[in-house]
Amino acid sequence: MEQGSKAKRVAIVTGASSGIGHAVVLAFLAQGWLVFGASRTDSGRIENSDFHHVPLDVTDDAAVRRAIGDIVRQAGRIDALISNAGYSLVGAVEDTCDEEILAMLDVNMMGVGRMARAVLPVMRRQGSRGHGRIVHIGSIGGSVGLPYQAAYSASKFALAGLTEALSGELADTDIRVVL
Repeated sequence: MEQGSKAKRVAIVTGASSGIGHAVVLAFLAQGWLVFGASRTDSGRIENSDFHHVPLDVTDDAAVRRAIGDIVRQAGRIDALISNAGYSLVGAVEDTCDEEILAMLDVNMMGVGRMARAVLPVMRRQGSRGHGRIVHIGSIGGSVGLPYQAAYSASKFALAGLTEALSGELADTDIRVVL
């Protein structure tokens, strides 16, 4: 965990197995961070001693708390959380059922909240040496309602609101939250 005489900074990236999450993991590794890539699958296997796959479903509150506890025990700190896990639901409003919408909201918005609630006490305990960062991966669908993706857009609008409110709540700390 040491980089020279300085402890490596620690990042957690959800949705790390592919796409944006996988690219974010690689970018953190290139900058010398210790990275914990959380995802339901390990399809984006990365061979790097500073990378650790964390099997995680962000809809499972107990699993989220357990994973964060394990990371803190292993790394001793958390400097950044990149909440990238999410998916899109395509279909007309009249053809989309409540169960599909609720499942997507649980990942795209509630999962982000679960992860933030789990890492914030750790970041707060680190105090001024922590300079914590929380990044929520948004979408144009959170600014403009996308036809045939109304539920997805609603989840990303909700995420934008959650991010703005959380950023305000943390304004007097060293923890920054961005979308």
